[in-house]
Amino acid sequence: MVLKKTFYILCFWLISSCSNNKVSSELSGKELFNNSCAACHGTDGKLELSGATDLTKSRLKKDSVKSIIINGRKGMPSQTYAYTDTVELGKIVDFVINLR
Repeated sequence: MVLKKTFYILCFWLISSCSNNKVSSELSGKELFNNSCAACHGTDGKLELSGATDLTKSRLKKDSVKSIIINGRKGMPSQTYAYTDTVELGKIVDFVINLR
């Protein structure tokens, strides 16, 4: 029994030590954006890779930005795998809006 507990504690320690030190809800909107969006939109929102929109020119309202992140649009897939938390989603939406 002690060996089994030790094994589980060791596994938990290894997994947690290999992961990002910040819990995803502690990340800023910019960090969340850079993790999931910057590959196509660029860190400044202007990259337009693979048909991505220049986010600095967007005039969409927050609800529309949120809907596109959740549902995807044209070539952009849904990002629900990345933003499951409403706090994270709010941070990323605010960051996108502030790129203007």
